[in-house]
Amino acid sequence: MGKILDYEEMVHHLDQLDPKVIRKMPPIGYTTHGYPLSHYIYGNGDAHVILTAGTHATELIGNCFLIHFMEQLSNGMIDLDPSKVTLHFLPILNPEGTIIVTSAIRTLIPRNTSEVTEQFLATTYYGNCKIDDTGDTSLCLDMFSRATWDVIDEKHAKLKAHLQWLDDRYHYPKGVMIAWSSNGNGVDLNSNVTPTKYLKDTLEGKKVYGEGHRRLLCLTEPGPYGCPTNGETFQLEEENRALLHFYDACIRSHHVVGSIIYHACGGQVIYLDDIGVSPWKDQLEPREIDYNQMLAKVYADETKYQVKSNTSYTTIDARIKTMLSGTLLVELTPMRGTPLGQFVNSELGLYDETIEKNTRAVTETVKKMYSHAPSRCKKDV
Repeated sequence: MGKILDYEEMVHHLDQLDPKVIRKMPPIGYTTHGYPLSHYIYGNGDAHVILTAGTHATELIGNCFLIHFMEQLSNGMIDLDPSKVTLHFLPILNPEGTIIVTSAIRTLIPRNTSEVTEQFLATTYYGNCKIDDTGDTSLCLDMFSRATWDVIDEKHAKLKAHLQWLDDRYHYPKGVMIAWSSNGNGVDLNSNVTPTKYLKDTLEGKKVYGEGHRRLLCLTEPGPYGCPTNGETFQLEEENRALLHFYDACIRSHHVVGSIIYHACGGQVIYLDDIGVSPWKDQLEPREIDYNQMLAKVYADETKYQVKSNTSYTTIDARIKTMLSGTLLVELTPMRGTPLGQFVNSELGLYDETIEKNTRAVTETVKKMYSHAPSRCKKDV
């Protein structure tokens, strides 16, 4: 069996967790097309930590890693005292996008594909990404040219019909499903944040495309990634409305000592430093900034990732960082080429090594969170 999980397999793995160890809670909300935003809890300690993955649908390794970590906890393979910590898991923040991307993947890599073949195709995709990034080729999309909206299972009929409608209106290139980072409305969930001056200036009369492999970036039309809102009037997508409400409610009800947000590319641990003028909050207190930096260094010591501070307010992730000190954004692997590049195993064991060292890192960081958190770890939301 390969390493890549499709949406249904992710749900199956989650359903197999020991309910005595990891409890399935009611969803924190539902997407526009009716998919649950799943929520699971481990432990019953006073210190609460939130772990999330999958904002961008192409960054599948985040979902797979967090589900793997939950399985390790469920099987008693990870040393985290359940009497000291309560972990909140939100492992699939973008189920609609995940269905789209993994439906595309299964046209080339069916579930019964051997791991050797999966690795060959993932490596080929990664190499094609490197070529696409240097010129005007579309080798990655070409690999998935057979992945049209018709390959999405009819059990997702409502989502499928809406994607076909978007395609008829915006005329996406063949193979675009493999690059679909947005949700089913074609909105980039991380960019779907209360408009700041930056976003207003960027969107003013512009239609922006990236270079090479990122040429599908579009800020003014719903599509694969980049677009912050669906329509002329800004509104939060249902996924983000639910996520922000969950953070707000959790912070108000519990002693939340931190959170970790998983993305895929770059091998970085990013924390909020001196944030200056924020559209939502005042500056963090100096001890909270020190706490953020300390946690980032703990995580980086285990992974050898680069530690970076962040002062941007143009993403949902950045907004969450202003809501809760002790929040880290982890770019899970230095490998690029989403969604398949991160699953490549070289002779150095890159994929397996990524999973192993990030498992250690999150374990040690959570321990630091509940043992070293300052007395005030939240803002008035």
